[in-house]
Amino acid sequence: MKTSPKIAGLLQATGLVAYVVVFALLANVVREWAIARSAEPEPVLAMTLFLLAFVTSALICASIVFAYPVALFFDGKKRAAVEVVFWSAAWLVVFVFALGIFSLSASAL
Repeated sequence: MKTSPKIAGLLQATGLVAYVVVFALLANVVREWAIARSAEPEPVLAMTLFLLAFVTSALICASIVFAYPVALFFDGKKRAAVEVVFWSAAWLVVFVFALGIFSLSASAL
């Protein structure tokens, strides 16, 4: 099945937004859990956990956005690979604006 770069970019951007939302929800649950138990982690442990989460998240995000374009690139479809990356970025900008507008309108209520 051939997927257009525009649709592939949309799917990748949607997957990335879904991952970020799930990560944010889980981070909020952990924060609420820590507040409820008055848990204060050691600074070195907290920084280590933050950096590990950050690096792991960067790896997951890069895999979501670049796995398909890299496969296209090595199949000799260099133009399609660049187009998929472009459309992924374009759709992410659309999501950022849409979520920003949603956030601003929700806070005005």
